[in-house]
Amino acid sequence: MDLVRLHARWAGLPRAWLPVKVVAALALVYGAGTLGGLLPGYAVATTAVVLAYLSFAARRGRVPADVGLGRAGAVRETAAGFALGAALMGLVVAVHVAAGWYRVLRTDVEPWTLAASIVFFALVSVQEEVVARGVMFRAVERRWGSGAALVVSSLVFGFLHAGNPSATWWSSVAIAVEAGILLGGAYMVTRSLWLPIGIHWSWNLVQGPVAGLPVSGQRTRSLLVAEVDGPQLWTGGAFGPEAGLVAFAIGTAVGLAL
Repeated sequence: MDLVRLHARWAGLPRAWLPVKVVAALALVYGAGTLGGLLPGYAVATTAVVLAYLSFAARRGRVPADVGLGRAGAVRETAAGFALGAALMGLVVAVHVAAGWYRVLRTDVEPWTLAASIVFFALVSVQEEVVARGVMFRAVERRWGSGAALVVSSLVFGFLHAGNPSATWWSSVAIAVEAGILLGGAYMVTRSLWLPIGIHWSWNLVQGPVAGLPVSGQRTRSLLVAEVDGPQLWTGGAFGPEAGLVAFAIGTAVGLAL
């Protein structure tokens, strides 16, 4: 059964089931972490988030395109976002290399691990963009406008990472500004979630599973095994480049341009 048909059945449940659907979605989202980071857990959680989001929209007479998940342009915008996110994180790594802060020690090629990482970070990007830009941004925008929506969704998105390993107040602020403005700007330009999903996906993928840098404080198996030896203010230290001024400047500049 494809996602659209499953959504139709989910949305067709009586109104009295809405609290049950909300609780089930939240339980699955946060329960994914208790599964030890297993890919099936995140797949179930992401499916639950998307179904709940589409169901809520359907109750108000809106189709997926009205809430940023339309089929038209989905592949094109996701691919464009993926290319942009990869280019931005590639530029961050290139600056580290040019400054002498980043050195590759060896390669660690495991096709299955890399494939699993590609799928995992796709799920993460869908889940987080639906919540941050699809739900939060749109809810605040309806009441207080786009400016307030950008500020609120960015701050919440940044400080949701406050519990990650090696996180500090600065790392949360940095993510709120560089990623919040970048991803929020991508949504504002297209009124679709596909472009920010693509950016989010490849930003994390290039940062961790390819370049071997921490992704918001978390280490992953990577294609390149590297060491970073440079000023923490610029490199982000143990939290990763998202807490460094290089990524902060690049992400914020492109976000403001959008």
